[in-house]
Amino acid sequence: MNRHSPRQRILLVIAGLPAGGAERQMSLLAKGLDRSKFEVGLLIFNSAEKIHYQEILDSPLWFRALELSSASDGLLLIPKLVRGICRAISDFKPEVIHTTLNVANHAVRFAALISRCKIPIITSVRVEYRPSYSHREKRLERLLWRRSNHVICNSEATRQQLIMDLRIPADRVTVIPNGIDEKFYEDHPKRPDYWPKRPVALTVGRFTRQKNHQALVEAIAELETKGVLADWNFVFLGDGPLQEAVQSSINERALQNRIQIMPTTQSMPTIYQASDLFILPSLYEGMSNALLEAAASGCPVIVSKNTDRAEVINDERGWVAEKSLRNTLETVISLPAEERTQKAEYAAAYIKRMFSSQKMILHTAKLYQTVAKPASLS
Repeated sequence: MNRHSPRQRILLVIAGLPAGGAERQMSLLAKGLDRSKFEVGLLIFNSAEKIHYQEILDSPLWFRALELSSASDGLLLIPKLVRGICRAISDFKPEVIHTTLNVANHAVRFAALISRCKIPIITSVRVEYRPSYSHREKRLERLLWRRSNHVICNSEATRQQLIMDLRIPADRVTVIPNGIDEKFYEDHPKRPDYWPKRPVALTVGRFTRQKNHQALVEAIAELETKGVLADWNFVFLGDGPLQEAVQSSINERALQNRIQIMPTTQSMPTIYQASDLFILPSLYEGMSNALLEAAASGCPVIVSKNTDRAEVINDERGWVAEKSLRNTLETVISLPAEERTQKAEYAAAYIKRMFSSQKMILHTAKLYQTVAKPASLS
């Protein structure tokens, strides 16, 4: 595309932009696409007031929020959603539509089918397919995947699962790793006033079964009984449907002075650098944005054995809890701070080399140009 070519019109679609890893990737992409080459549109299904990454609206951007919710729209939600998608496509006239996460992936392809829309669609799968998709979502994917001109995954494990389970041709599935915002590499020496003054082990993620907070609470409780926690504090950052259940578990074990639950903040680079350890106890992940951000910020990392499918963390760059989260945590907090710091430095250098936001944006932009060329769907 030379400088005299018209800009390519890209419509980014996601259900909403609360605090989350896939949402952060969408925000980075929307802000970072070269405006001399691309005209960018953003469609969300819920309210603009719920956008966590408000800086996205500071970029030159065609924007529409459908202001829909299952609670208020009820049985009319699906027809309203389909009409809203079709109207946005008609008004913005994109040359490529790029959707992210299941709700947007399914809704846009369904709307394209019934409206006979021929605009190329790229769908992003930001979770591990087999454990993350429900039976209903997998049925929908079997019906709709052919309407995706291309699929982006953020890990090779997910790519292989899509190829094997759905029989998607290998040349229509590309791995583009998550990109990390440069601000996570910068120095943020000032700790927030509200942050614990003692050593802090941080966990970031929505309170859902996948994130497995309960297992971490139980591990902390066992180590407290054992008397080996010294002056360590634990902070769980996030919200979600299981927040009250996790808080109740903390209370039942009398761990209120050990574990604090705090809401997600815009100051995550500062939070990561103010922490002495990051723990990812999830049952599964595709590629965890929080893991990459914590490691990029120089925070030592523990991951559970099934979360790091991209093999970001190894014995040189952190700790993998292969058998017992409790035992690994006990080992790591008992180490000299210098040993934790050394592994954190190795991890930060690796993340900076392999997972830059510029690489993610560049590879995605190249895919837009490829997919926009005339091509037939099988």
